[in-house]
Amino acid sequence: MSRYQGPKPEFMMSPASLTYMRFQQRPVQRLFAGYAASLTPDPPHEMLCQDMLLTALREQQYLRPHTDKGTGVKRHVCIVFYLSPDWREEDEGGLKIETPPGETIILSALFNRCIIFKPNLLHSVTPFARSAAGKVRYSQTIWYA
Repeated sequence: MSRYQGPKPEFMMSPASLTYMRFQQRPVQRLFAGYAASLTPDPPHEMLCQDMLLTALREQQYLRPHTDKGTGVKRHVCIVFYLSPDWREEDEGGLKIETPPGETIILSALFNRCIIFKPNLLHSVTPFARSAAGKVRYSQTIWYA
């Protein structure tokens, strides 16, 4: 429930969106340069936001296995912020990542969770559970090159 009591605003930013804005305002290499360097054997001198995507998935929507390598620009880091305050672990719709040794990891799309991974990893979004009926799963993906 919102604490805001005034007239309904045209747009209100979530805490996760504000975090993204902070990522844009400060040089990324100062925020997680060591971590980014551990993700890629040849990190660039300065990582810049290459692209961003806002996603709203509804019931019976999911993403098939894919990579986020991109075309034309070599993406080094992928960051996903989850923006749905009412999302619960039992709703499923998580990020499924296939690791190089052949392991599978499924991470829940919990509100304000931030997941950072290599764009070349095969990943997907699992289908929603029945508990997610009527819900929308919002996320923001940012790629750094």
